[in-house]
Amino acid sequence: MTDSISDIEARTVTAGAGLTGGGSLANSMTIDIVAGDGIQVNEDSIQLEAVKDLTTGSFGESTDYSSGFNNSFTIPHITVDTYGRVTAIKSVTINMPQDGAILDNISKVEEDLTKLINDTKTELEGNISNVNTTLDSKIDGINQTLDSKIDSVKSALDEKDKELSDNLEKEVTALNEAIAEHVESLSNRINENKANIESNDTDISNLTQRVGANETEIEEIRKLDDEQNDNISNLETRAANLETRT
Repeated sequence: MTDSISDIEARTVTAGAGLTGGGSLANSMTIDIVAGDGIQVNEDSIQLEAVKDLTTGSFGESTDYSSGFNNSFTIPHITVDTYGRVTAIKSVTINMPQDGAILDNISKVEEDLTKLINDTKTELEGNISNVNTTLDSKIDGINQTLDSKIDSVKSALDEKDKELSDNLEKEVTALNEAIAEHVESLSNRINENKANIESNDTDISNLTQRVGANETEIEEIRKLDDEQNDNISNLETRAANLETRT
């Protein structure tokens, strides 16, 4: 073992859920089970607690039972607590009514139902007739109101349509005039640009000719310069010869 006795004794045991007790391993300890509602913890066992004031035995009919008129039978009445335990149980007696009384009651109920159905049918037919008359009158009034409103809306729409058509025609006419004026202005500007381009073409042609003439003059000047350089070179040669002779 790698742990010493002191290390082991320093450890503790903690009681988990449903338990109590525990402590250090250095001493003896006891871990007990906590008793809860309906649970009894004994010295060497755990059991459910007996429900107080609950009488044991059989309740209700012990076999299949079919009861007719003028008879009675029992059924069990059971009470259960929130833990699902039966806390009370007893037998309840059900007494069946007399057969003659039931037949009389059924006959009277049938008569009452028949009268109620007939009265209700008559009342409904009258109500339906009144409702139909009222609906016809209201529908006629609604139709007249709708016709009047539709005519008013149509008249207003016709006036608005005429107004919009007149305004649109005026705007189109003004737009056409503005477009014609703008086109004319553009045409004039195009003609002016054409004239300027033609004038510029003439100026460019003249300038080209002048440049050609200048290039010719420059070439002649270069030739004269070459000739002068040749003359100077000849003079220098002759001067050198003269110096040599002297």
